[in-house]
Amino acid sequence: EQQAQKKVKPVHGVLVEGLDNCLIKFSRCCTPIPGDDIVGYITRGQGVSIHRTDCANYARREFKPEDIGRWINVSWADEIKESYATAITVVSRERNGLIMDIASIFNTLNTKVRTINARDTGDKSIVNITLETSGIDELRAVVNRISALPGVVEVKRNGESRSNEGGQCIRRDRRKGQKQHRQGLSYPAGRSRGRRGKGSAEDRRQDLRT
Repeated sequence: EQQAQKKVKPVHGVLVEGLDNCLIKFSRCCTPIPGDDIVGYITRGQGVSIHRTDCANYARREFKPEDIGRWINVSWADEIKESYATAITVVSRERNGLIMDIASIFNTLNTKVRTINARDTGDKSIVNITLETSGIDELRAVVNRISALPGVVEVKRNGESRSNEGGQCIRRDRRKGQKQHRQGLSYPAGRSRGRRGKGSAEDRRQDLRT
């Protein structure tokens, strides 16, 4: 009875159901942060990998026979003092000064940026950003400011499942306006998010460990 009442200690701000002081790693495929709905995956020899519940890898592997019993319940601790890395992608009409405008927002909001890179595709610019944040509220503030920049078409989080229309992704469509959802803003109606490669079974298992 005393063991049943023992309080599980969080590791990196995460509580793992039934496990105490276990190895935790945050998946690079979906980069979860406090405020996201999350799930844990028991890896072989690398502890528990934390994924967003709208992660493409989780959606693809949730009911696979070989993964039965490896998905476990996890949750965020009540008090979190750490910062977490997450990735977003900005799509904008090509124009001068876009990167400077985005950098100015990060400076104003005192947001730490790990990496930022951009490329032009036709008349569009794609900017990939990895930043540090305390949680979903801070990230939403960043996204709202970037979305208001001239020429920006959409801002999205990386790693979202194809089937999760309007879940935890944060995105903006200037023609359709904004539609509020549980964790973020919806994908533009009728917009394709591209095809997912099939890959090998080992490739898919490797995705879950990252």
